[in-house]
Order: sequence, then structure tokens, then C-alpha cells
Amino acid sequence: MQAGERRSGRIESLRASAALAVLGAHGLLAGGGYHHGLSRTLATAGSLGVFLFFALTGYLLFLPFARRSSGDGRPIDLRRYALNRALRVLPLYYFVLVVFMLVNEHGGTFTQWWRFTTFSQSFFTDTVSTVDGPMWSLVVEIQFYALLPALAFAIALAARRSRAIAAAVIAAAGLLSALVWWNKVNNAPVADLRWRYSLPTTFFNFTPGMLLALARLELLERPRTRLPSSTSLLVAGVACWGLATQVPRFQQPLAALAALLVVGAVVLPVRDGVLVRALDARVLVVIGIASYSLYLWHYPIVFSLGRHLDAGPVGVVLASVVVCIPVALASYALVERPFLGQRRRWGSTAATPTPEKPTEPVAAVTVSGAASVPPTHPRSAPPATG
Repeated sequence: MQAGERRSGRIESLRASAALAVLGAHGLLAGGGYHHGLSRTLATAGSLGVFLFFALTGYLLFLPFARRSSGDGRPIDLRRYALNRALRVLPLYYFVLVVFMLVNEHGGTFTQWWRFTTFSQSFFTDTVSTVDGPMWSLVVEIQFYALLPALAFAIALAARRSRAIAAAVIAAAGLLSALVWWNKVNNAPVADLRWRYSLPTTFFNFTPGMLLALARLELLERPRTRLPSSTSLLVAGVACWGLATQVPRFQQPLAALAALLVVGAVVLPVRDGVLVRALDARVLVVIGIASYSLYLWHYPIVFSLGRHLDAGPVGVVLASVVVCIPVALASYALVERPFLGQRRRWGSTAATPTPEKPTEPVAAVTVSGAASVPPTHPRSAPPATG
């Protein structure tokens, strides 16, 4: 349970894994790991954890829209959708922003304040990826939240209840985004962070989750479909992640494929394996609950530790874990949880589905999480909620 709402423990563990990977990447770099081959490779792998967050967002937020367009659920309440997103993201974002502006930016400038408070910092070269580096992904997520209802409507209009057509439309949109990334980021003669950290070049990282939402609904109606085990999917996903560190030119597409396989191992109705059952570990679930706080707080803390500790890359990573996790848990309890509790006043984004077709509870997501739901048969387990 999180603030009175039922959640999937395995999804929270995936969030914990992604947040810890990003923290580890920054810890290795802060400790001088960029100059060592293995540390640099591990830091690259860890930095790709943000794309796992994007895939989870795509799955969890698109699922109620996909169910509605298939005729299985009630209409989406866009007012609740907006309120849930605001309560999930904004309180902690603004709290962290105020702290870092006062402590690290000596109060900040008027330009910094209006850009960061309006989530427009990534549109300007002098503020993109400043103050708190990970905040760039919040800008992209906010834009995705705003775009999704219109995008889901357009997909439903084109698909006319056909999940195959809907998947083709999503894949085409993802391919277009990947082409923009290829031209504006991968092949750009001069690096421009405004493009690197923009929705047009990162949208294709949300599409694996959106495709998984459609796949889950389809497979639940075809219980005899033979599927790979969760272990096979997880191993293949980790292999893609490793390959991404070795092939820089295709790094983000390979990370998107890795996220598709890893999230699929958790949300699709496949046979449980020992690896996916490891995600039931309560320590990971607890960290996953506070993963949004961990993600936003860790960056300045990690690099401050790197400046003050002569402990090498591994030492800085260990010190960062010891310091950042308690900070994240306290932040969740004091800042996030009170606002999350308010979401019960409006309910979930999607209304209760019709009784003729059994389905599963749904909520919405960002880069953080909550605890688990009771286990059911692996071929019909409830999806993660966020």
C-alpha cells in the first residue's frame, strides 16, 4: 500500500533498480571513474536507467487509455488524470528546486526561477541540465503527460478498436522520434543539450511501455499463447543493456529495446522465474517507494561527496548509497506521502471497468513508486500501478 492505494511491488523494484543505477553512474563519475575503462562502462550502463523510467511511464499511463479504446473500461476522467499527475510530480519537484536554488545557486536568478518553475529550462542553452541535472527528465515527462490524452485519442481514432493498428501507429511515432534523435543528437556536428533532453528525441523511449500495454490486453484475451519466460526476457533485456554500452551510436535504441524486455518480464502474463521473483525483495520495494525522491536529491549530494572524499569510484558510490537512501526515505515521508494521500479524494485516472470482462486496477506514474499487490496466477497477474 502507498498512501492508501494498492501498488505492484515488482514495478517499485524496477523503479528502485533504475534509480540506483543512475545514482551508481553518477557516483562512479564523481569518484573519477570516467578515466577507468570498467568504471566508465558501468557508469554508461547506469545512466541508461532513466530510459527504464520512461518505459514504465509509457506503460502505466497509456494502459487505461488503451483499455478504454478497446471498450473494456470506463471513460478517462481527464480532470483526475491532471490532478493525479500534479500531486505526484509537482510538490517534490518544487521543494527540491527551492532547496537547491537557495543552497547551491546562492538564491538563484530571476531567469532561473521562472524557467525552472515553468519547466522551460531545457529550452535554453544557459539553463538546460543545470541546478539539478536529473530534472531534465521531469521536463520531458511533464510534456508527455500533457500530450498523452490527445495522442491516445488520435491512436484510438486511427485504430478503430484494432490493437494491431494502434501498435503500428505507436511504432511509427516511435520511429519518427528515433529519426529525430538520429539527426539532431546522434549525428549532430555539435552537441546541443536542448535537443538531447527534449521530448521529440526521447519520445521513442516511452513507446516500449505503450506497446506493452497493448500487448498485455491482447495476451490476457489469448491465454493459450506461448510466451518466453520472464527469466528469458530479463536476461535478453540485460544483454541489450550491456550491448548499448559498447555501441554508442545505437545506445538509446538499444536501451529502449532493453526496457521493452525488462518491463515486459514484469507486466506481461508470462511464467515467473527466479530472476523476476527477486524483484519481490522488500528492500527493493521500499527503495522503489522513495525512488522519485532518490532520483531528484542524489545528484548534487553525490558530486559533493566526490569532491570531499578521496575514496575512488567504488567508495563514492557506497558513500552515496549510505547518504542518499535515508535522505530519499525522509523526503518521501515528509514531502511526497502527504500529497499522495490527497489523490484518494479523486480516485484513479480510469474508472472501474465493466464487470463483463475482468481486468486489473490501474493508476498513473512518474519516476517513483509504491508497494505490492497480492500475487495471482502468473498468466493473469495484475499490472503495476504508479
